[in-house]
Amino acid sequence: MSNHPYVLECIPRETCIHYISKNSDGRISLNIDALPEIIPTPYRYVNEKIHIPVPKQHNILRSIEGSVVAFETGGLDPESLEGFSIQVIGVAEMVGRNSKLKDMFIGNPCYLEIYPSIIKGSLIHAHKH
Repeated sequence: MSNHPYVLECIPRETCIHYISKNSDGRISLNIDALPEIIPTPYRYVNEKIHIPVPKQHNILRSIEGSVVAFETGGLDPESLEGFSIQVIGVAEMVGRNSKLKDMFIGNPCYLEIYPSIIKGSLIHAHKH
């Protein structure tokens, strides 16, 4: 593994959306019972919204409606220190299973829907001396 520091290259919104639409796993940051949590999750980007399945028993159901949340998708190769990170901030809404979402995540009756108000991202490059 390289010990070189890395550098971040800001990328435009359109490139961020490209990365969001091509990936399917991310992390959501939210407050549950007044404490911050970061939860890994599958997702889909459809109609300019991020859709996340929520297990029926999860305590997200009682604390998320109308909250501002952060979402991140990305990856970093530990050897090359090359990768990307895309961050999204938006208001979260719980939606029930309906015909529009029925085939996205089999077996999940509830979905968290985030309409991004802020999308920003970076490419991560190893800094070569």
